[in-house]
Amino acid sequence: NWVTGAQLYEKVLAKKGACMRIAPTLLVIYVVRALADTMLRLNPVLDEEGQVNLMFIVYSNVYWVSFLLLTIGSTYVLMHVRKRIREKDRIGTGCCGESEDCCCAFWCGCCVNIQIFSHLNMRCDNGYQLCAPEGIPTGGPQV
Repeated sequence: NWVTGAQLYEKVLAKKGACMRIAPTLLVIYVVRALADTMLRLNPVLDEEGQVNLMFIVYSNVYWVSFLLLTIGSTYVLMHVRKRIREKDRIGTGCCGESEDCCCAFWCGCCVNIQIFSHLNMRCDNGYQLCAPEGIPTGGPQV
């Protein structure tokens, strides 16, 4: 989600270089969260004396802060891409009204990615590349 969302953000919102800023940032946050999760599993809640282990609290806080940053960042990126596509193609909202883009991006980011890729006709067989900043080279489908 952190790579494809960044690609879509750069392509749809026409912000050159956005992919190279967004994807590494979300990746670093993801790695920090994964490391904090591992350290939580290695550090007991209580130390040998029965006291609360300070490092457990530190790793727990790092885990939850990075989890929130990753969730908010990913949701923000996909929400703006989805909204721009809806506005450009005059696609109406559903039951959530103007909150629909945020709700969809938050509750099912993978579904939103697939929906947008399908809408933009971005597939491997027509040139999609995971390592390209916009996913599809300049000669591909235009938004």
